[in-house]
Amino acid sequence: MNLEGGNITGNQVGLSYSGYSVGSGGGVCVEPGNHFYMTGGNITDNIAGSGGNGVYLENHTTFTMSGGTIANNKDMGTNSAGG
Repeated sequence: MNLEGGNITGNQVGLSYSGYSVGSGGGVCVEPGNHFYMTGGNITDNIAGSGGNGVYLENHTTFTMSGGTIANNKDMGTNSAGG
């Protein structure tokens, strides 16, 4: 996947399940074995339930960022990570 320009913004993934928020990759979710190249554009103001609020990388994925912005992404969970 390539992101060269444009905006990925205002997305939400996540739901409450037995008191926990679940769902990863509010902006972009990269599936196993794939690569994400970001040379421009913006990934902002996305919400995820359990991680990867802006960009979530599954196992065996890679991410190369040489431009653009990832900012102001949030998580809803109590055991979350990512930006």
